[in-house]
Amino acid sequence: NALAFYSSAALSFLPWHFQYSRAGFEVTLLLSLILAGTLYLFKFQQQHKNRYLYFGILFFCLSFYTYNTANIFVPLIIISIFFLNFKEFTSLLKFKNIFISGLIFIIITLPLLQQIFFGSAANRFSLISIFHDQSTINQIIEKRTSFSATNQKIESLFHNKPIAWLQVFTQNYLASLSPSFLFVHGDQLNLRHQITGFGLIFISFSPLLIFGLLVKNKHSLLNKLMLCWLFLSPIAASLTINGGTHATRLFLMTPALAYFIGSGVYYLIYSQTKISKLILITIVLTTIFEITQFCHEYFVHYPKNSFEVWNYGYQNLFQSIPQNSNHIYISNTTYNSLLPYVFYQKYSLNQKQILDDLNHPIDNNMSGFILDSHTTFINNWGQSDVLQKINQISQFGDTFLLFQIKDIPGDMDFSQ
Repeated sequence: NALAFYSSAALSFLPWHFQYSRAGFEVTLLLSLILAGTLYLFKFQQQHKNRYLYFGILFFCLSFYTYNTANIFVPLIIISIFFLNFKEFTSLLKFKNIFISGLIFIIITLPLLQQIFFGSAANRFSLISIFHDQSTINQIIEKRTSFSATNQKIESLFHNKPIAWLQVFTQNYLASLSPSFLFVHGDQLNLRHQITGFGLIFISFSPLLIFGLLVKNKHSLLNKLMLCWLFLSPIAASLTINGGTHATRLFLMTPALAYFIGSGVYYLIYSQTKISKLILITIVLTTIFEITQFCHEYFVHYPKNSFEVWNYGYQNLFQSIPQNSNHIYISNTTYNSLLPYVFYQKYSLNQKQILDDLNHPIDNNMSGFILDSHTTFINNWGQSDVLQKINQISQFGDTFLLFQIKDIPGDMDFSQ
């Protein structure tokens, strides 16, 4: 229908969605799987066919294999869908389809559960979660022990981990929904997540979003679901350090935002008043201007400004290494060159090489690690004059991969 068209169009024009879908982040697959699961649950509710329930459970289960925010958001959105359609689902769900759904869940997610609770996923969460942030602990200690502190027992009532975690979570959550984050600054931590000078949503979309949130329409059930979606999607990110402005962890907000922007367009088109037509024309013209500016920045300036964060150049570099090199020395002083090297060289790392310390003394007062008998990564040259060090260690047939300006002068004439 019209609302679906306007919402889809809004999603396609969100700089947030454009940036992530064009680069192929994991969260775009995550979003597709969750939307598919949601669609099939509603088809099950409307058409009463069990296969739609099983397809819905299947897609939701597969989403756990994409990105960690699924671990929190997917159970919450399933619960929301169930309670929003409580009477329909309680009448449709029988022992048989509940049992089969549970079986599908166990079969698909069982290999992943260990990773989520005890394995790499749990380790990853421990690194980025607000519950393991040392700076929060330091702030508590400082408050309790500073010269302005009073009685220790009284201070512990006001300055403790639960209160500090709740404050950080609330700050993250409110930041993720703030106009400053959505329309102006966006994610400033990583140039891969957005282009500079733009928010995650065009500013011209802000009145449409307001209209969509405030104006009631005939799609009341869908409105309730999208409100749940919008307010549930920042929860997982808010549990992480800097999660309130992390565009990747908050990416699941995009369909709800697009829906309400589309609802705003729907309202203005069908209200049939002169003021609504004037507002819509103004928004369209402003959006065209913003899109033009965005495309210029994205296709002209962004590739040159962001090449480092996208590891541009590694493919040509590592695929051009002479096959007859005697020994390969790779500078690791500025960027971690190991992963792009093994990827483009199709080099198979064993478990010992992955787990070993990658920074220890090697010959000639240098530090780094020896990958194999023909390949050495150098983290520190041991002296300021890299060219002099190369002259000491090099033999005929050796190949050195170095960074200009970082390792060697930037104005060298390589023809000499």
